[in-house]
Amino acid sequence: QIQFQDSLCIFRAYITYVSGALFINSFLLTAIRQYFTVIYRNHLYFQSIRFQFLLICLTWILGLLFPMPTIFTGDIRYNVDNQICQVYLGFSFSIIYISLCTYGIPVPFIIFIYFKLVRYVHDISNRVIPVNTLSRAKKELKMVQNIVILVFILLILGVPYVLFILMSFFTKPPKYHFR
Repeated sequence: QIQFQDSLCIFRAYITYVSGALFINSFLLTAIRQYFTVIYRNHLYFQSIRFQFLLICLTWILGLLFPMPTIFTGDIRYNVDNQICQVYLGFSFSIIYISLCTYGIPVPFIIFIYFKLVRYVHDISNRVIPVNTLSRAKKELKMVQNIVILVFILLILGVPYVLFILMSFFTKPPKYHFR
């Protein structure tokens, strides 16, 4: 058992936060691609490799930059009881910021995109349109539905962590809260 913060502690926490954000944002990117494929099927720029690459690069840049404020403020510390480097659980800017950037912003966007697609497919199914357009839209909608199911699973699995964050605003979290 390590009793002190080593030199790579902050780097490990940084990589953890970056990978978590990139993981959730990959679902958001897929939902955005599906949205453009269904809604803007005639605008080929949104379906081009160049546009997709631009979105991927933006996601990586934002994912790599978002944990920087926690590093510069020194809020990442080694938790001896749980043997993990993390932002200290308590009412602070850093914990709220990390939570919003990782889950609080991407997940509502994914759900919003899904509902927009559901409404669009429902609307076009009531109009007279080519059969291939409707079938393609329903196929894309099914893929986005699978993404939303995965995101809800991630949210359900993240409920204990959210509870510990909320508890830490008012009391000290249990000693071994990550075990």
